[in-house]
Amino acid sequence: MVKIDTEMSTLGYAKKVPFVVALIENSKAFLESQGEYISENEKRILRRVIRLSRIEDSSIRIQYLDKEAIDVGKKMELQIDRMKSQDEAIKNLKEEINSITNQTSTIKGQIDNTKKDFVAILGIFAAIFMAFDSGLKN
Repeated sequence: MVKIDTEMSTLGYAKKVPFVVALIENSKAFLESQGEYISENEKRILRRVIRLSRIEDSSIRIQYLDKEAIDVGKKMELQIDRMKSQDEAIKNLKEEINSITNQTSTIKGQIDNTKKDFVAILGIFAAIFMAFDSGLKN
């Protein structure tokens, strides 16, 4: 006899036997073992139960596959949304890096100008000192 389990597996349809599959197997087994002891009408009813159970089993399989397809679709949508948000974050970081690079270039230019000014001032002081020093020696 087949174990009857009415739950669908979260890991996959084939992991557990749904009720209708057990009904099919048990009906077949009963028909084979007791076929000579039951009437033709009862046999016809059992065959009809088997056919209807197969239809129900197919319906359950389709529902399960539809559910899996929906779950996969949702996961893909979440992944796409996550990738879009990451792209947006990367774009924002690139803009921030460009802004910082521009600020750094501006500051470097200001530092270079300040260095030139200091060299010019130092040159003027050196000329004044040399003129003053030569005036003292004469």
